Amino acid sequence: MAKAIGKKVSPLPDATEHRREEPQAINAKRILAPERRPSSSSGVVAVGFAFAGGCGTNNARRFMASMAPEDYPYLFVLVANTDGPQLKEFFDPSAVNYDLDESEKTNLGKWIASIEGSGQLTIIQLGESGSGAGGDPEIGSLAAESRRDQFEQWMKPLRTVIISGGAGKGTGGGALPIIQKIAKALDKCPLTIVTMPFAYEGGGRMKKAIATLNALYEQGPTMPIYNENLPMEQSKGKGFREVFNEINNASIQPVFFGIREVTQVVGDMQNVDIADWRKVLNVGNYVTCDYARLQSVKEGTGGAEEEDLKVFIQRLLLQDPYQDHRTRRNATGILAWTHGAWNPDEVKSVIKVATDELNPGIADDLEVFQGIHIGTDRAKWMMILSVASKGPDPLLLHRKNGAAYHSAKTAVIYVPVEGQNTPAELMVQHEIAERWNALYHKRFEELTHTESQEFGMLATAISTQTGKKVSPPRAESIARFS
Repeated sequence: MAKAIGKKVSPLPDATEHRREEPQAINAKRILAPERRPSSSSGVVAVGFAFAGGCGTNNARRFMASMAPEDYPYLFVLVANTDGPQLKEFFDPSAVNYDLDESEKTNLGKWIASIEGSGQLTIIQLGESGSGAGGDPEIGSLAAESRRDQFEQWMKPLRTVIISGGAGKGTGGGALPIIQKIAKALDKCPLTIVTMPFAYEGGGRMKKAIATLNALYEQGPTMPIYNENLPMEQSKGKGFREVFNEINNASIQPVFFGIREVTQVVGDMQNVDIADWRKVLNVGNYVTCDYARLQSVKEGTGGAEEEDLKVFIQRLLLQDPYQDHRTRRNATGILAWTHGAWNPDEVKSVIKVATDELNPGIADDLEVFQGIHIGTDRAKWMMILSVASKGPDPLLLHRKNGAAYHSAKTAVIYVPVEGQNTPAELMVQHEIAERWNALYHKRFEELTHTESQEFGMLATAISTQTGKKVSPPRAESIARFS
């Protein structure tokens, strides 16, 4: 892989020097001139991050506020939304962005200024009115399709594209599959990160979200983020902004930073190049990405001490509650990237734990791509990207009044849900009923971390069908086989 070398973009002037008089400046015409971009054959690994919809716009702002564009001259960001006021509030040069600290405001201001400078940020207002999509994915889909030429122009010089947004509403739910399809047609090996709604947002919104997720899975590598799995202890006493920042910082942001280094930095001892990245993603469409930094646990006279490796591995592979880690059990492609002064035994231990979870027979086809970058910042972190050709069904359930998704024997389970005195009666696959009952016969505090992850996924699927949040496990559950 070619390292991101060459003359860096010089520091950009403050965004206030580029004030625009009319809000129409943030529109579909904000596409960079081709001469400002490296060509796809220049040897430079140019990476694009495309954010769509309201959720994507929020993530894009947080992402750009955390880093200066001149530090990553071959990283390009696109933000597309039907909500014109949100784009103006966040990305107009006069935008206040009051919730950011001074460093974050400076970083974001440089990205905004790059629209007219280095061309690292592109803003596309979808639709004609700028008034949103009204929660209708069809409107979001048509709006994105109408800007196909602009998306193609932005993608052509890039080597790979990461796409991010939320499902369940209009713009993200409709635009994400279109952007993914365009990137795939241009052979940009896209990875799509899609955020799923909370259960309280209703069964109708969850159904739309799952329809989007299924469409993405059919087209290419996709990594869902489940907001509903937010641990209660992490949300207690916090506002929505803090909660969403928690989810973003724990799950989405680390993925972006990890993937950027994997695709743009040359490993010191072992390297993963862009061809390896493509090969791993070509394994299948079910993706999880685990990332963690080694923490200092004690300050002494000799300096900080590193946390125990077992504790680190636990955090790396199980700390993120927002992904479905069962996907890793079917992975036949793993990209393991280590940053910092790790020793071989530590790296081997981490990969061994990650691959010990594989389902029977999967290990025979497993291929691990390892990259090592020592760096100069003294930080130590790892990222494990797992890709499988099959994964857990995002619904997992049958509808009581419809045909089964599979021909396996079905069962009826009774599930306590909040706000309802009598349990909800649901028909599920036989094996799902067995797993549900095994988990629900335990108390929640007795569940292992893996079991609580599995319960969370089952509860999310049930919430989809009932539109109500599942009560925590108690000591009873009833199943009646049909």
